[in-house]
Amino acid sequence: MFAQQREIVPLSGNPYFTRTLSRYDVHDYRLSIPKQFSHHMPKDSARALLFCGDKMWEVHYVYHKDNKYFRRSGWRAFVVDNDMHMGDGCVFELMDKEKMHFKVQILRGDAPDLPCLGGDGRNSSDPILID
Repeated sequence: MFAQQREIVPLSGNPYFTRTLSRYDVHDYRLSIPKQFSHHMPKDSARALLFCGDKMWEVHYVYHKDNKYFRRSGWRAFVVDNDMHMGDGCVFELMDKEKMHFKVQILRGDAPDLPCLGGDGRNSSDPILID
């Protein structure tokens, strides 16, 4: 059973990226940041804060030349606390670039946890194809 949908609010005009969660995001507890958004992120690993509803989660942003992502520990807590599942969508809006604060909106999905065609969804060059 999926968690209840929170109210969706308009974006405030700040940079943002979206993700539809794959089984790797949910079960491996690591969220890759899209390459198209990476120029908004620091070139060093750092602490980031995710704000969703009236709660906050500290996550560790990891910078590598070819891959940027939120690491397991904080991301796992966010996934578990928000009862997130494969197929849920997220909007990550960068509210404060210096402090790495993101407002996150969760859009509940109902995609079944079934094998997908195509790639494994770990990056944009290997997408999951939904028929």
